[in-house]
Amino acid sequence: MKRLFVIISLLSIIFGLNFLINFEGDVNKLVLWWRNITTDSPTLPLSAYKTRFELSENLVTKARNEILINDGRLFWKGYGAKATVILDDTGKVDEVLLLDKGSGYSDEVKVAAIGANGEKFEFGNIEIVDGAIKSIDIIESSNWTTEPLVFKIGENKPYTGKGLLKYYSGITTIETPYLKGRVHGRVKGYTTKGLPEFEKDYENGKKQGTHIYWHPIPLDPSDYEPKINSKGDKSPTLWLHLKDKASEEFNDPDKIKNYVISNFRQEGGSFQVKLLEHWEQDLKNGLFEAFDEKGNKKYKDDFKLGKRIKHQIFDKQK
Repeated sequence: MKRLFVIISLLSIIFGLNFLINFEGDVNKLVLWWRNITTDSPTLPLSAYKTRFELSENLVTKARNEILINDGRLFWKGYGAKATVILDDTGKVDEVLLLDKGSGYSDEVKVAAIGANGEKFEFGNIEIVDGAIKSIDIIESSNWTTEPLVFKIGENKPYTGKGLLKYYSGITTIETPYLKGRVHGRVKGYTTKGLPEFEKDYENGKKQGTHIYWHPIPLDPSDYEPKINSKGDKSPTLWLHLKDKASEEFNDPDKIKNYVISNFRQEGGSFQVKLLEHWEQDLKNGLFEAFDEKGNKKYKDDFKLGKRIKHQIFDKQK
């Protein structure tokens, strides 16, 4: 026990000295350092994935990278050349590989990369033999993107954090988590009145897991009895009662929304499922079921890796 105490004491002293030397005793500098090294972690506390929020209007989707070959000659331009790239172990472009050398090209050929961070690439000597492109050298290289990625406007690193689409009232209607520019995690959607509309799971940009959609109708618990609000009025539904209560406590429409939804479910309220889906790597996989506003099942499909193997339609039951 004494030895353990000594070890803990030594570690505390070492951490304290490191804090004073490297961060000058400034907690804010320590937090900033931690956020920088955990930016793309979906699990570590205080990472950008968990703490960064940006309005969707400040985010932009950039296309995947492609090689663009253009003949600068005014007339009788060359045509047909196509190129791809060979990547090194880190994902950077190591070599340009010609899939089709084309024909009729002049000595005024220019090569560029388009798509995400295309400006980071610079191509050098372009060897042309008898109008065909024989080789393309690369001078400046960067990581090559094979799919569209999301960036914050003005930044050249794929975005990690939450993207928020807000209604003019200030309430968030869609919350989308991004990891290194790809949708990753649970996308949540709400109506402009704050009712949950859908939740969809993604993994590295692909639909994965459960996707659920609700009818925008809150269902009170069966034993709910109308309650008196602070104004002396009876709230006919639990949803309205909680909304009145939250409006007195919060000014932020998102805080009101989150409070009402959370407490509504805790007190036995629910929302009628409209559609339930199951996905595996962007392929339909499992049950797909649809329900009407009264809970009657409309149809049930069963999929296996994108292929429908069963289909059943139901008549109204109630």
